[in-house]
Amino acid sequence: MIGHLGKTALATTLLAYSLAAAAQTTATVEAGTDDIGVDFYEQNDFYTTTLNSPESTASFYERQVNWMLQNGYPLASVFMSSVGRGMTLADTAYFMSKANPEQAEAIFALAMDIMPNVPGWACSVDSAMGNRYDSAINADELPPAPTLETFASLYFDQNKRFMEYSNWQQNKGQASIRVDELLRYKQQEIELAGRDSWWYRPDDRVSTDVIMATLYPTNRRVVIDARLEELQQLQRSGTEQVQVMLLYAESGQIPMSDLRGAAATETSAAGTQSTADPASQTPAGLHAGHYDDYGISASDVITRFNTSGERASPTRDWHKGDHHLQVSVKELQTLFAIPRKAEVNPTDWQRWEQELDKTQALTPLRMSLYQGEGANRWLNEPGLVAVAAERQMEALPVVFFYHSNQRQSCGVPADCSQHVRDAVQKGSGRQDFAPVTPPPRSLVSPIYPPLPPVSPN
Repeated sequence: MIGHLGKTALATTLLAYSLAAAAQTTATVEAGTDDIGVDFYEQNDFYTTTLNSPESTASFYERQVNWMLQNGYPLASVFMSSVGRGMTLADTAYFMSKANPEQAEAIFALAMDIMPNVPGWACSVDSAMGNRYDSAINADELPPAPTLETFASLYFDQNKRFMEYSNWQQNKGQASIRVDELLRYKQQEIELAGRDSWWYRPDDRVSTDVIMATLYPTNRRVVIDARLEELQQLQRSGTEQVQVMLLYAESGQIPMSDLRGAAATETSAAGTQSTADPASQTPAGLHAGHYDDYGISASDVITRFNTSGERASPTRDWHKGDHHLQVSVKELQTLFAIPRKAEVNPTDWQRWEQELDKTQALTPLRMSLYQGEGANRWLNEPGLVAVAAERQMEALPVVFFYHSNQRQSCGVPADCSQHVRDAVQKGSGRQDFAPVTPPPRSLVSPIYPPLPPVSPN
């Protein structure tokens, strides 16, 4: 018994050391992390956690699974410890089968045997599983001169995507695409949406020649971040091809411009009715009410997310000023508890004044949204709004971060056999994967002898 406990303690110590070392590694912001686009995945919980390359929270979990497998930990313990750290059964099975594809059937059978023992939150809800285990684009399957249509079809029809980001801030894209094809997609989108679609507001401090195209599975939309006039100017200048980087939207994501005009007929989250006419609004500046120059308010964004779960695609680089919306200061005051000057530490007030003095170098406010009951929105620096209000500023740039539980309820039995099956098949990459679902195992609560009476001493 002593030897067994000693080995257990040693194993626990080694695992804790590995976890601490990995956590220390991931806590350090590696050079280029922001530049090469990890933030596209980190801005909300919905993005596929197994695909966040080149560095991500997912790679941390994958390293832990691989470490335990390499060091001979039993598969059941790999499952249970991973679930205890917040992973799902399906994600754990994906990493395990990716590391040991020859054991795919055994991993699936074990997950099925373990499933009745874990709470419901060890399983994701169905809406969280779309595109979760997509495959990488194989260069060998590409034609000599792949087009944007080639990459769109690979994603929409085969769930294949680029896994790594190019260094887009160094003007390196993932593919060289003809300008006339970009124009064709731009014109198609304008016909579909009735206007030039967009999902973020660019800031001049973000300098790159790379054009970004977001692929939206719903209606197979391809939205280009360059304006129609910019593409036409490139064509007139004789430019034939440009560097393009692809962003992969998921079901439920929409361009921010799809929200335009919604507030004209709906009651905002602040309880006020808008009378603005979106069709009469132009990009000339901020108009009356809570709406920016495209007729969209923060209340529209919040309401759409809370009712339908729809959310805007992440911005390109909010660290350098890219943002979703210019939001009215008055609306921010209605949505959040903005402190009075007397309630703010003078040092903080001075810091926010200095931030606003930058004018063209403002870091956008970050608004976190949670799809659930109760208080479901938070602002990172409400004091900045107070300073802006005192200065009678009209609007501030805002970036939205979307969050949702996306897990089954704790009180219900875990039920995700199909999720695990798909995860193992994708992780192993085996076409001959032939799982056999074992019969459900009834849980019998052990009967323990009564405890001895507690001594009063």
